[in-house]
Amino acid sequence: MLSNAVHASLVVPFLIFSLAVAFCLTMKSQGNRRRRNYESICIYFRRDDEVYRPVINISKARERQGSGDDKEDAFYEYM
Repeated sequence: MLSNAVHASLVVPFLIFSLAVAFCLTMKSQGNRRRRNYESICIYFRRDDEVYRPVINISKARERQGSGDDKEDAFYEYM
């Protein structure tokens, strides 16, 4: 366990920090609802940087176009 590599006076803060990070990484991702945060991070680092993919979900963009928000409508018309 990594707590053996931590100074004796920092073991308790290290364990608290480790539990907090583990909890955050295993929560559901807000940007990718079907995945956990650690899975989203892995996908982010493995993505192809040479390929452009828009961030906007097309089906959500169509729903928002009918919302009456002129700024959003103008943005999505450009896309």
